[in-house]
Amino acid sequence: MKVFFCGDIVVSKRHNDIISTDLRKRLSSCNYSVCNLEAPIKQEKCLPIEKVGPHLSCAPNSIELLNDAGFNIFSLANNHIFDYSLTALNYTKLCINNNGCDFVGVSGNGRATYEPKVIRGEKKVAIFSAADCEFGCEKFNENGYAYINSPKLDKEILKIQCEVDYIILIAHAGVEKIDVPLPEWQKRYRELIDLGVNVIVGHHPHVPQGYENYNGGLIFYSLGNFFFDTAGYSENVSYSIILDISNDISFELIPHKVINGKVHVIDKINISELNSKIFDDTYIDKVCNDIFNERYLPYIKHSMLGLPETFGFYGFTKSIVKWLLKRNINRKHRELLFYHLFRVDSHRYLIERYYRGNYDV
Repeated sequence: MKVFFCGDIVVSKRHNDIISTDLRKRLSSCNYSVCNLEAPIKQEKCLPIEKVGPHLSCAPNSIELLNDAGFNIFSLANNHIFDYSLTALNYTKLCINNNGCDFVGVSGNGRATYEPKVIRGEKKVAIFSAADCEFGCEKFNENGYAYINSPKLDKEILKIQCEVDYIILIAHAGVEKIDVPLPEWQKRYRELIDLGVNVIVGHHPHVPQGYENYNGGLIFYSLGNFFFDTAGYSENVSYSIILDISNDISFELIPHKVINGKVHVIDKINISELNSKIFDDTYIDKVCNDIFNERYLPYIKHSMLGLPETFGFYGFTKSIVKWLLKRNINRKHRELLFYHLFRVDSHRYLIERYYRGNYDV
């Protein structure tokens, strides 16, 4: 049995086709093809939830388009699937079912939120889907997606072990736009392998990260973006994997890139370099320090003081005057941002790692 896995997909605009002929052949060679649908399909009546960050949605024909390309299982545990509330999520699930496909990571089709999708071929395989604790997470919304650090997930993994041959977990977590996983996520993923998971397929950082073999299991930390047609993600250079599941599990890595609006197979990706970075503590510390100062420190200042996230010397006086006049207007948003920075595991891990590394004695 062959199963194709890819990373994040957002099809925000109408397209006639997004998959090249060469990649279609790879998809058609598999018994199942799984993608992370990063955003819901919303109708006109769907209103955005209150949250930090952008609200994403997919075009009305997205499921039909992806199913035509070969995808038949949609992972829905991610930080944007609840962007337009339960109404849009339910409509998305309906669209998936109407196209003869299935989903995992949220409740539906006779399964509770944390229960896996079981596929059958030469072997019986349970596929779980879970994500970091962002807006729409089940931890704070009973209709939300599965939380990757919830004891409920561990319980379901232990429960299904005696009923299947293999367990695969799709993990949507990590710090965005860095090419190495945080050690905290490596620790959690290894715990899940020790618990009984055979393969972890990661995404969310939007860029590829490496993989490792650990205790007989495979951990792919981030497949990156597969197709993401929102601003800033035009190329989407990354990779997918095909798992060949029989008496053991082997895999084929498929590098690809979006060229002229279609995902094309390319010759190679720097996977050896990405793999080596996983174990390079010096590199990880540098990345965390850089990201903290470039991204997180401005967020913290803005959330706590209402200061602009960036301003130069020339505009300093003007910025301070505006802050004094308007500091209470956006207070709710700032408080939500502050809460977001410490509720989401990835953000909290990086912030804590920065301060621990710079101030612990």
